[in-house]
Amino acid sequence: TRAEITDVANAVFDGTSAVMLSSESAMGKYPVETVKVMAKIVKQAEKDAFEGGLYKALEYEMDTKDISSAIGHAACQASSDLHAKAIFAITTSGNTAERMAKFRPYAPIVAPTPAVKTFHQLALSWGIYPTLTTFTADWENLYSQAVNGAKALEIVRTGDTIVVTAGMPLHTTGATNLMRVETVE
Repeated sequence: TRAEITDVANAVFDGTSAVMLSSESAMGKYPVETVKVMAKIVKQAEKDAFEGGLYKALEYEMDTKDISSAIGHAACQASSDLHAKAIFAITTSGNTAERMAKFRPYAPIVAPTPAVKTFHQLALSWGIYPTLTTFTADWENLYSQAVNGAKALEIVRTGDTIVVTAGMPLHTTGATNLMRVETVE
């Protein structure tokens, strides 16, 4: 219905990560077509929000002691300034990737994680593309897995600029304290 279309578009502008159909629409005669139309509405609403600068107008409270949020915000800003193809939020818990998503960066957020539960949870978050990695304490191995995962999703390719965040030491939940700008090899 027209009201549902308006609700879906407004949800995109409110910062909603996911939308779902109400029971009447979900149970109708044309569920596949309904989902296609809803996806089309969401894509257009997001495009309009970016073009209209609506996401830039959103204000967020920042905890001055939360280093992970500060790094996430800086990564989003750097990706915009550098026209980066992606932001990588190397994560175990997914918290930094979710914090980044609230800033609505134009670049997709790739979230490499060794945690299957985190992988599934992040799949529902706005703008986040989770990839599974193996658990490793070796930075070069982890970075290589992250890039390969993003290449497999066709988000990045050789020569692209990316912004990478992680926590050092690796795999320490809540320790995001590193941001690097890299060129994909």
